[in-house]
Amino acid sequence: GKQDYYLTKAGEIVSGQRLERFLLELGHHEDPYYDNKKRTEDTSNKRMRKADEVAGRESSVPPDEILAAKEEWDRANYREMLESIGSQPKTKDGFKPVASSGNLFSKPD
Repeated sequence: GKQDYYLTKAGEIVSGQRLERFLLELGHHEDPYYDNKKRTEDTSNKRMRKADEVAGRESSVPPDEILAAKEEWDRANYREMLESIGSQPKTKDGFKPVASSGNLFSKPD
């Protein structure tokens, strides 16, 4: 039959292996994306703080220490979520979710 190029069809995963490969490839782009985002956010935050200072108003951008603490908190929660995924059993066809709490693969009541 004809090759199905979609990862899902009618709410079902077409191929767990293809989905895993897709997420793996997507993961290769995460670090460069977030590195670039961090650089551009830092520059943008400095620019906005300077504009607020020039305008004589309190900055709407939180201090770097607050932003760093929030980032670390988010990373810790993300790591915890990934670790909890690793302890879950495999689903149908031996596919183990890469970035899911497992709820994606359970049928609604």
